[in-house]
Amino acid sequence: MLHDDHLEHRLVSESTFHAFGTEHWHQGSHLADAAVRAGLDLAALDVAIAEAPGRYDAVIAENQRALEAAGHWGVPTMVFAGEPFFGQDRIELLVWRMRQHGLRARDR
Repeated sequence: MLHDDHLEHRLVSESTFHAFGTEHWHQGSHLADAAVRAGLDLAALDVAIAEAPGRYDAVIAENQRALEAAGHWGVPTMVFAGEPFFGQDRIELLVWRMRQHGLRARDR
C-alpha cells in the first residue's frame, strides 16, 4: 500500500509523535488521525495488510534483520550513517546528527 517514501515517513512521524506524546495513543482515533495528517487512510492500510499479510510480514522480518545488524533491539531504534540511536531520549540527538549532515526542514 505504501509506495511513497515521503508518505511512509510522514506516517511514522505522525504516529511516533502520538505514541510518545499522547496517553493511550493506541485507543480511540489517535492512529487514524495520524494517518490522515500523513495523507493516508488507516482503513485502506488495514485492508491492504489483510489482503497480503505475507508481504508485510516480510517487511517486518527485514526490518528486524536490519535492526539486529545495526546492533540494536527494541523501539525506538534509529540508525543514521551507521550510528545507532536507541531510546526516546535520543531522538533529539539523532536530529542534531542529521542536521550536521545537511538535514533541512521541508515545507509542509
